[in-house]
Amino acid sequence: MKKIMMIAALILMSIGAFAQEPGQMAVGVNGAYGFSSNYKTFGVGAKFQYAFMKEFRAEASGTYFFKKDYVSAWDVNLNAHYLIPVSEGVNVYPLAGLTIFGVKADIGGAVGQGMDYYKNQVKQEWLAAGGSASDFDAYWAQVKSQYSQYADDSVSGSETRVGFNVGGGIEYFVSPNIKINAEIKYQYTKDSDWPVISVGAAYVF
Repeated sequence: MKKIMMIAALILMSIGAFAQEPGQMAVGVNGAYGFSSNYKTFGVGAKFQYAFMKEFRAEASGTYFFKKDYVSAWDVNLNAHYLIPVSEGVNVYPLAGLTIFGVKADIGGAVGQGMDYYKNQVKQEWLAAGGSASDFDAYWAQVKSQYSQYADDSVSGSETRVGFNVGGGIEYFVSPNIKINAEIKYQYTKDSDWPVISVGAAYVF
């Protein structure tokens, strides 16, 4: 009987070691993958969590999405999590909150790139009309010299939107102070939305 009681006490103590307590905090990192019909990219980020109750916590996070096809993006989020224990050291949680989402397009040397593209088009027409390659090269050298001061100009633009997040995740405590998680959320902003899948790790204190 004493052995049974000791085992039960150890189990309860173990569960308590992994349970979230009010005032508990955590800091961590995430790897993310955001995707939509015309833009897909990976990102990295950081997060901070604060538990207000055993079931509720707030999370502030930010992610930078790597540049792809001249476009990069970032987000800053403030979400609420409702924790649902499913087994020892394992919680699932729905989430909802706010997001600030920014996107930037930067085409370095756009004028020079445009001239090179245009050169190929004109050269094809030149040769098709019976002109020689050497005469075209001499002609194009004159054209390019007139616009060389603009050849390294870049074209860029950015936009920032405010929206909201909806999603859910699962976390597993490797130890009382270390946990890993996987999460998916949908970010809804004006005229756009995209899902973001992330995996991460955090230190609990």
